[in-house]
Parts: sequence; C-alpha cells; structure tokens
Amino acid sequence: MPTRRLHHLKDYFKNYSYEARVFVKTVVVDMNAPYTSLSKDVFPTVIVIIDCFHLVQLVMRSLNQIRIKLMNRYDTTRPEDKKIYRKLKSIGNYYLKTKQSCVIQTTATNVYLKVLKALWASSIIS
Repeated sequence: MPTRRLHHLKDYFKNYSYEARVFVKTVVVDMNAPYTSLSKDVFPTVIVIIDCFHLVQLVMRSLNQIRIKLMNRYDTTRPEDKKIYRKLKSIGNYYLKTKQSCVIQTTATNVYLKVLKALWASSIIS
C-alpha cells in the first residue's frame, strides 16, 4: 500500500468482491477510529478486535494517571503521607521500567491492580 489514507484503503479493499468480503470474520486493528469504521464499512459481517498492545497501553496510561492524581493528594511534609506517596511512586517506577518478559509485565500489572484495588477499598480513592 502506498499510503494509509482512509480513501485509499477503502478503494483497495473494495476491489475484492462483496462475496469475498463477507467471508472475513475478524479484523485486528490498532485504536485508530478510522480503521474501525473502515473495517465495518468494507467487511459487513466483521468483528473488530483491538490489538493487545494498544489495549494494554491504554489501560496502563489510565492507571498511571490515576496513580499520579492520588500522589498529588498527599502532603509530603507529613511523614504518614510521604510513606504512602513513596509507595505509589515506587509502584509506577517499577512498572514503567522496560520489561522483556510478558510474565514479568503481567505480574507487575497484577501487583499494580491489587494495590489500586486495596487503595480503593480503604477509601483512599474516591
């Protein structure tokens, strides 16, 4: 494909017969909205799947934003607040390091989610 512009992609896929396009069951896309709409326009019976990388990236960015908002609530001049602040900061730093293994990433995500769940349960997150 010379370009990823939506009208070029649409023209490319419309070269296939309608009968051939009906047989496409799933399409994996990134989170670019035009790709989702293109998939549904060109392939009438398709189920659109967002690829794992972009989904995990969205979840981790969202969790990191929550963590930062939580951290900003604490007065680091108070020792008890500073302790919680540092725990939240270390969780973020631990996860944001690049990891090669999916097992390590999954473990870090599980720890991250457990800590956020515990904070939610203790009414620190409202």
